[in-house]
This record gives sequence, C-alpha cells and structure tokens, in this order.
Amino acid sequence: ADCGICDVCRKASHLLKTSSAHITTEIIELLTHQKSDSRTLTTSLNYEENAVLDGIRMLLEDGKIKVNSRNEYEIL
Repeated sequence: ADCGICDVCRKASHLLKTSSAHITTEIIELLTHQKSDSRTLTTSLNYEENAVLDGIRMLLEDGKIKVNSRNEYEIL
C-alpha cells in the first residue's frame, strides 16, 4: 500500500508522475506527425500498454487530443 507520506512512497509517487509526463509528451510527439490508434501508439512507445492507455486517457480528459471518426487519436 502507498501511504503517500514516507520517503519510499513519496519517491514512488514522484517517479510515477514523471513517467506519465514522459509518456504523454511522447504521445503528443507521435500525434504531431500522424494520427494513430491506441494499438499503434502502444507498439510505437517503449512503455507498458496500460501506461500508454493511461496517458491517452489523461490527454483526452485534459482536452489535448480527441478521437476522430476512424477511431484514431489526433491533437486538438
């Protein structure tokens, strides 16, 4: 369990935030060049599938990307 208070949990939380920032940045970078579906993004990035999907979800929630009629992600 993550208490969020001790040094170990705080460091783990910081690393998680840092890696999600890297993932979302790389997703944006890929989408700058071409629209992609989640499978293409997942195979193009060197992260676990769930981490990439979480990054996509965060970008959607923040209104930075959208899904088009072909079920591809694109930058807004």
